[in-house]
Amino acid sequence: MTMKLGILLTMPPSHQNTHSVIQISRAAREQGHEVGIFMMADGVYNVLHQPFLDLVNNGVELSLCAHNATQRGLDRVPCVLWGSQYDLAVLTDNSNRFLTF
Repeated sequence: MTMKLGILLTMPPSHQNTHSVIQISRAAREQGHEVGIFMMADGVYNVLHQPFLDLVNNGVELSLCAHNATQRGLDRVPCVLWGSQYDLAVLTDNSNRFLTF
């Protein structure tokens, strides 16, 4: 049975949580599940971390809080949806399971 896993990531790439999110996302995709990740606060810095961005090639949907990214002076990345808290709410509502890091 396929499920949708939603993940909220609020920590930068230097934190162990980024590695954990990458590994969990890969494992879920290998089992055929959908995965969506929303980044906010310092988690938006993960758009600068290539191993994290490589998740897109594995079918993971990435989005972030555009307000937080703008505050931190980040530029848009083509494979990442620049969204809002509304997009986080939609991800939460559409997920069978939701994890927060």
